[in-house]
Amino acid sequence: MLAASAQDRAAAAVMDRLQKLAQGRQSVLLLQNQGHGTNMLGRENGLEEAILKWLQETL
Repeated sequence: MLAASAQDRAAAAVMDRLQKLAQGRQSVLLLQNQGHGTNMLGRENGLEEAILKWLQETL
């Protein structure tokens, strides 16, 4: 699972590159105006739900 905020250009660029290199099933979430790293958590942006869904489907 890859997640980044569009405003964190470095993280968004890395996410884009990793997505292109990844094989198999992917989950990518590009958020808007959500900051960097753990600052994206605890907001009503769907990130926590997406992480839980990914964990349930993957593990």
